[in-house]
Amino acid sequence: MGLAEKLTALRKDKGLTQIEVAEELNVSRQAVSKWEVGDTVPSTGNLKYLARLYEVPLEYLFDEDAASPAEERTVEALTGSPTDEGDKDYAGQVRFWKGLAVAAMILCVILSAILLYIKVFEKSGNLPNTNQTTEIKEGSIELNPGGGFDLEW
Repeated sequence: MGLAEKLTALRKDKGLTQIEVAEELNVSRQAVSKWEVGDTVPSTGNLKYLARLYEVPLEYLFDEDAASPAEERTVEALTGSPTDEGDKDYAGQVRFWKGLAVAAMILCVILSAILLYIKVFEKSGNLPNTNQTTEIKEGSIELNPGGGFDLEW
């Protein structure tokens, strides 16, 4: 069985339409149709995603003599399914980026709260030491609540 026939059979086994597969892969329905009739071949990235979507090994899609996925799953159930390193790596990357995104959002919330706190107290005039002047022997430094300072020598 060739790649085109396998893609059609796997999609139908999953109960998916060409439109649903196209939406999952972010491609057109016509692209999926061309893959299934053998006019074109999916890109490497799309093949990897199709293998995950259809829950088959990527090698199954390329090997014309490979057993059907149902037979392979039966053998794996009896012998114990080895974990695929590629899936572990992909899952690890997804967890990393999700964690990074959550950390970035938390940091943004904290910084926003700090800035809001400063702005509210600045408007109300309750910030400590807003009108303090410090004298130095040779000159004076006048602290300015606006953030700048004047230095006289």
